[in-house]
Amino acid sequence: MTGKIGQLKNLLWPATPRPFQHPVYRRVWFRGICGSLARYVDYTIVAWLLVQQTESSFEVGLLVFFRWISHIFLGPWIGSLLDSHSRIKILRLSQLGMALGAGCFGLIVLNDLASLL
Repeated sequence: MTGKIGQLKNLLWPATPRPFQHPVYRRVWFRGICGSLARYVDYTIVAWLLVQQTESSFEVGLLVFFRWISHIFLGPWIGSLLDSHSRIKILRLSQLGMALGAGCFGLIVLNDLASLL
């Protein structure tokens, strides 16, 4: 396209950034966004349930602290692990581990061995 229409198109829809031109990256990026959204929804719901049951902002603060403290202590170790091993294998193993953990928790709740409330 040339002329004013082409200039308008380039202004409204600039070129796609290079990483997004790769379909594998787009899938990983989209799944990462979905995973992050699910994680923050989980944090919000658990904090909300805790406030509803205890009415204590201190306990919500403790919940957030203990859920994030592992990132501080395990972050450097996991970073060195990622640098020395195949990242795609580690990504797949971590996704599998999270899926298994969620599935086990779901089975526990379905069998009335634990309650969500």
